[in-house]
Amino acid sequence: MTQFQPQLGNAFYKALSAEDMDPLLAINEIIANSIDSWIEEYCGKKAKRPKLSIDINMSAKQITIQDNAGGMEPEELKNAMGFAKVQKELSDCADDLMGMYGFGLKAATANLGGHFEVVSKRKNKDLCHVVMPIDKMAQEVKAGKSGMLSDIEENGYNKKTKIKDVEKVFNPAKTKSGTFIYISQIKRTNFNPESIMNELCYAWHFFTQENHLGPAVEIKFNGVKIGEPEWGRDQGGQVPYSSIDFEFPFSWRENTETIDTKVQFSVWLNYKGGQYQAGGLSLYRKLQMVSYKDQELGKWWSNESASIEGYLSTNYLTPNQRKDDLDRTTRFYKEFNKALEPIMKGAAKLVDSQRGGLDGKGFSRTAMAQDEFEMGKFLALGWLKYFNEHPLVEVSSKFPKELEKFLKDKQNTPSGPDEPGGPDEPGGPDEPGGPDEPGGPEEPAIEIFEPIDENSFNFHGETYQLLILKDKTDGSSYDWKKTGEQIEIFIDDEADGINKEMGDMLKKMTSDSATGKWEKLSLNLVKEHVIHQFLLKENIQNARAFAYAKSWIENIYKNE
Repeated sequence: MTQFQPQLGNAFYKALSAEDMDPLLAINEIIANSIDSWIEEYCGKKAKRPKLSIDINMSAKQITIQDNAGGMEPEELKNAMGFAKVQKELSDCADDLMGMYGFGLKAATANLGGHFEVVSKRKNKDLCHVVMPIDKMAQEVKAGKSGMLSDIEENGYNKKTKIKDVEKVFNPAKTKSGTFIYISQIKRTNFNPESIMNELCYAWHFFTQENHLGPAVEIKFNGVKIGEPEWGRDQGGQVPYSSIDFEFPFSWRENTETIDTKVQFSVWLNYKGGQYQAGGLSLYRKLQMVSYKDQELGKWWSNESASIEGYLSTNYLTPNQRKDDLDRTTRFYKEFNKALEPIMKGAAKLVDSQRGGLDGKGFSRTAMAQDEFEMGKFLALGWLKYFNEHPLVEVSSKFPKELEKFLKDKQNTPSGPDEPGGPDEPGGPDEPGGPDEPGGPEEPAIEIFEPIDENSFNFHGETYQLLILKDKTDGSSYDWKKTGEQIEIFIDDEADGINKEMGDMLKKMTSDSATGKWEKLSLNLVKEHVIHQFLLKENIQNARAFAYAKSWIENIYKNE
């Protein structure tokens, strides 16, 4: 048994334990240490990394974390109780290691409990075992009894251990390696195991699947293996076929050097929005999540766009020293923040209730959720199209086969049937009215568009209702949006630049009482214009859309 004094004395441990670190954040720090050890153990070796297993057990009395990573020898374990940053910086695999500040293990264990122990073993070496009763040690220092001394057994188990049946709990074979961490005198016992389990899935999403560093890491929490995160779980779930993966090539200058990188993205739509932790981008650095559903980067998030969720991965994000947020003062963050803004704001506009949708007149999550056809159409011709055609991003995911029909429908939208006859048509007298018959070559095709009455029409077999509402607009006298098979037309009698006479007429147009002939004609002309705009948004050629709209108003007045 050897006594040693950690480089971090009582004052440091007291400061670390006062950080009030969230239990999940503390557990993640210990997991990161295990993965870093696994990465370093096979750094520069031809042999592939074996499967890493990390087993976490939490209760109100104790917390244990065990791995089969590289383990530590006595001197390494002593250093781990002090300043460990330099060791990771000098590693050949430093670019892949998550540790930055050298306080992760100490801060995590000191925040979780008042007593912790570490038992560790390198391959083909004896195990070593350090006992750190930090609360007791601090009391002894205060009483002047010791100088913050700890005990380490360099060739076996420590006799001062509080671990029951330690030989059974951690006893790897000679050819094996790993580390066992034991924490007691738990400081916060009101943690939610289910919540921690779920959030671990998000935090280690990239490591729990095969990646460039090796096979998928197996992480168990209270005996249950964590799996894929349930993206969008709290927001009604993901909208099918809305997920899209892309890369964003980005360059910035750091001092005198230009650095080029490609930031990996995956974004999708959820059925519901919300406020706190609804939507946003989860941010990953070196495959570890450093911010969950961040709503600041890119300055695009709002309650309107909260149905958009996703994640991005880049090694150039930097966590702050507490590891509870990003360092948003770095050169990379500031430049990337500005570059990402127009891309994500363009996506956010698509789901805006006032300016979104395919027609630019408003996106309704409720209506879309109830209409699978309309949602598919929006995804194909709006959401996915936006990213696939954006000049600054490189889409890597394939376009969903299930939505290809909407692209074909767009390509095959008829511009109107050819008129019968022509110079080669068999002879015979012209029909009454001859070539001047109303409609001529621009006569609308009934199978595409058919007027019904002054409040409805049929388009591609669907009946659309025209609904007049009195409401505020963006400054114009009227505006509109499509909700399912209903076209809502908003009349604003207090819009900018409207005189009293026009305002009075607009009020009559929206009144429940019967309007005069002139007001009724004005209202129908508004409807005609809206139908024209609607058809343009449905990719009908302008001349054909104009003819369809005209046929609608002519149908109303055909007997007058």
